[in-house]
Amino acid sequence: MRVALCSALVLCMAALASGEGPDPIAGEWTVLTVFGGAEMESKLVVTRGEHGSLAARYTDSRGGVTALQDVKFEGGVLTFNRKAGPRVIGFEGKVSGDRMAAQHLLGARKIPAFAARGAEALAALKAERAKANERGSDLEEDYRRHSRRVVARDAFPVLFDPKLTPAAEAKGIRDDEPVIGVAINGEAKAYPIIIMGRHELANDTCGGIPIAASW
Repeated sequence: MRVALCSALVLCMAALASGEGPDPIAGEWTVLTVFGGAEMESKLVVTRGEHGSLAARYTDSRGGVTALQDVKFEGGVLTFNRKAGPRVIGFEGKVSGDRMAAQHLLGARKIPAFAARGAEALAALKAERAKANERGSDLEEDYRRHSRRVVARDAFPVLFDPKLTPAAEAKGIRDDEPVIGVAINGEAKAYPIIIMGRHELANDTCGGIPIAASW
């Protein structure tokens, strides 16, 4: 038994030394890119040449094939650049076995992606993504259900430069009516709560200063 184990260990070490062991990055990867609320499926093929050099080819969701530039695999992270029309899109993916957590880099924008190599890893990834999308759909439906109870946008018409009446001439307003009072640079204005309750916001000026009275 000890001899057999030693022989297996020697064979394993020999395979690694000769580069015959499993390559951590080479192969065909299926990339799922999350964009615009949907997931697009692309193919990434990574090959290793002489002296460990890497080359890669990317087939996007529309079938467009692009040879990639600056392909590197360092510290378990795959990086490369690809041209999409006049734009250059970067890519970086952290590899863990036959799975990859990745992102496309478009300027300062980062577009999330996931990748798997092999049928088994891809099936597991798609199952996980399906569950995640189901949870997202539940949250979306929950949001829609509750958002119906929220007051519609612009339901309270905002006042702009409202026409105010001198207090002595005001009609329909009680003497004890609560108001929002503002006094600036010798000018004083009052916004009755009974009116502000229907508008919630008044954009005005007082004493030459722009103000926003809110209730």
